[in-house]
Amino acid sequence: MRLYSVYQSPEARGDRDLIFIKDGFCWPALVLPVIWPLWRGLWLVAAAVFVILVVVSTAVDNGWIVPLTGGVIDIAVALVMGFEGNNLWRWTKSGRGWREVGIVSGRRLADAERAFFVAFDVTSTGALLPREPAPQ
Repeated sequence: MRLYSVYQSPEARGDRDLIFIKDGFCWPALVLPVIWPLWRGLWLVAAAVFVILVVVSTAVDNGWIVPLTGGVIDIAVALVMGFEGNNLWRWTKSGRGWREVGIVSGRRLADAERAFFVAFDVTSTGALLPREPAPQ
């Protein structure tokens, strides 16, 4: 089972203003360490990764460091993005006023969304209301 943090937009107007961020390793951030943060709106993270990769590439091209060291640094940057990408996404959302409204688990994202919406009802104003348990 995977854990997902549920965040709600500061201008919440319904269930479309919720995002589910997986806890744990992020494969797309590992494979695309500059593109993935841009896709998620993490501009400063993308800029920092881009600058690091350009500086390492320039250092290798000018002979300031050996290519093996440059490759190790590139792999280290990709691994950090893989392990911390989702945490950086959470941190950025919190800084932009999004609030964490819950944590759910599921085998996949669809299962976690289903579990969340079974437990909560989202009104048109964005308020989260606990659902009544089914009578037995």
